[in-house]
Amino acid sequence: TTDGTKGEVFNCASGIKVTINELAEIIADILGIEDQEIIYDDWLPGDIKVFEIDNSRIRKKLGIEFVTNFREGLIETVNWGKTYFHEGRLNV
Repeated sequence: TTDGTKGEVFNCASGIKVTINELAEIIADILGIEDQEIIYDDWLPGDIKVFEIDNSRIRKKLGIEFVTNFREGLIETVNWGKTYFHEGRLNV
């Protein structure tokens, strides 16, 4: 709906750099899991080792600012998953 952006692609990610370790630790904390060993397997082609995604284009061209921090977003995502997977709403 913004002039000059028809057909363009934008990255809607947080723009926050997060390692796999940090992601696993935050999710474990949100779920109340303590002393859980993180087990690593060999890397596969295409595996992402560090999530660092630039969202400056969407902020500059569309004026969008992200207001939920990474942890809050994960809490919302985990709570959504607990609700929908527990209630059997999604085919898993």
